[in-house]
Amino acid sequence: AVVGLAKEPPATGSFADSVARVTHTEPRALPLVPDPPPAVDGQLEDWAHVPGVMLLNRAEQATWGGDGWKSAADLSAKVWVAWRPDMLYLAAEVTDDQLRQTEAGGDVHKGDHIQFLLDVAPDKEPTRGHFGAGQFQLALSPGNFGRGGAPQADLRPEIRCLRPAALALKGAVIAAQPTGRGYRLEAGIPWSLLGVKRPAVGVPVKFEVAVFDADGTEGRPEKLLSFSTMQWSTDRAR
Repeated sequence: AVVGLAKEPPATGSFADSVARVTHTEPRALPLVPDPPPAVDGQLEDWAHVPGVMLLNRAEQATWGGDGWKSAADLSAKVWVAWRPDMLYLAAEVTDDQLRQTEAGGDVHKGDHIQFLLDVAPDKEPTRGHFGAGQFQLALSPGNFGRGGAPQADLRPEIRCLRPAALALKGAVIAAQPTGRGYRLEAGIPWSLLGVKRPAVGVPVKFEVAVFDADGTEGRPEKLLSFSTMQWSTDRAR
């Protein structure tokens, strides 16, 4: 999605009511979260009145492993992205009929997780397709909610930067809570980690969100749903 940082929420009747019709190439307004900032506790009460929810629940959004997607009860999500002068926030309510995350650290992408692709410099070298300066691939894991079978196997929510792999996400925060149908997750990433010194209204940012599902025992996801309906790839074209 191509977005501009906005001061005011999108007006009712525009983006707030037309999310199903928005494509990944259309410019959008990314809402500013007013005081107080989100608590990042995995509860999502702070997001009840934040506009711009993105729905991942359609067959055409199964852009990788689509043959394995059965229905929204199998895998779907509501996702919000918003900002404050110090942080970029993501919140998600994920429906997943079989929660499976057995990995931590650099391997969190092998289990159930959310990926957040960011391009904070979309106007710099716009013809370059591969990730480089200004592009980030983040993996947000809900953990396993104490279902590891032993204390040492319990995995807490975790946020990792897959690209650039050397980036330590100091100051980033994440929380998740289980639900009867899946999990809720919140994360906050300091703009400074993304190389953005002064986020301001109108600054262009590109992003993509995908929810990954690993139901089997192979140690890897079998399918995903992404906001864009383009075939899944991790490049700037998304």
